[in-house]
Amino acid sequence: MPENKPSKKPEIIPLPTEALTVLAKRLKEPPYFLTLNQQKEQYFKAYNEQRRNDRLQRIKAIQTQRGGSKVIVYYSVNILDFSDAKILAELLQSIGKQKKLDLFLLSPGGYVDPAFKMAKLCRDFSEEKFSVIIPYYAKSAATLLSLGADELVMGHPSEIGPIDPRIRVRDNYGREVDVSATAIKDALKVIEELSGGSPERSLKYMPLIEKINLDTLGEYERALKASKQYAKNLLETGKLLRDKSKAEEVAENLATEYYSHGYAIYADEAKNKLNLNVDFIEDEEKWKPIWQLYNLYEAFVEDSKTNTQIVTTIFEAEEFHISKPQQLRSDGESTNKNQ
Repeated sequence: MPENKPSKKPEIIPLPTEALTVLAKRLKEPPYFLTLNQQKEQYFKAYNEQRRNDRLQRIKAIQTQRGGSKVIVYYSVNILDFSDAKILAELLQSIGKQKKLDLFLLSPGGYVDPAFKMAKLCRDFSEEKFSVIIPYYAKSAATLLSLGADELVMGHPSEIGPIDPRIRVRDNYGREVDVSATAIKDALKVIEELSGGSPERSLKYMPLIEKINLDTLGEYERALKASKQYAKNLLETGKLLRDKSKAEEVAENLATEYYSHGYAIYADEAKNKLNLNVDFIEDEEKWKPIWQLYNLYEAFVEDSKTNTQIVTTIFEAEEFHISKPQQLRSDGESTNKNQ
């Protein structure tokens, strides 16, 4: 029989020392780049919260200065369209009717149909007075929106503009582009003047005339009539125009009498030439919260820019904040998907 070998003694495993415990904890720590990202997120969260508080302070200051009005901000560097009107409708329904409603407005303009709708919405949700505060510019369709107010609140930098509508046409490469409707009328007028009524001379300009199709001419005429009709309607129903008998005349002037679509109509011209009810703020201390709020939104848009998108439209009040981002093209410009 084989000899019984002595059994092997079990191996004694030492208990973890303090040094091993510290090492184990260290190995469980997340990679440092994740820690840095978390710190960055926390920093920007605190930064954005502080900026939101800064904007709310100015909004409240404006409300107090305006005698307890309700301020809603519509700040956009993008085309005004029906998606903006829809958001505004939902926001106004959420806060309900207000005795005095102030729309803090910055917009380059866009389409007249949603602009008219936004003006009517603001009127419907203001019981006593609807005012538009223009910190810098409210042009084109945004000017049309402003015509629904009872007064315009303006300072030295503030401007409105002509309401000649924009329509979409195709260029020589088949791309859709926005052009001023009056630009088409002016182009035809120039061709008529150059031809001098001579059929022979007109033949020289036939290639140019052929590029303007009948659909475009019809769209131009409808857009121009709609812009004037909307403006006349708003001026007649609101309190902005001091002499309502001039509603049609003022609507015609704003739609057709300015040569440049970007013409700047400042407070004095709006008040004295167009006969609009303008509350001009000359006092620097009173203007300060309006101008600072504008700068805070300008900074918000700039801060939002990444390699792929940028915030172009902001709705804000004490109760809400809504931002609409837009995708950036490869050249850094924003695209307008809603057009």
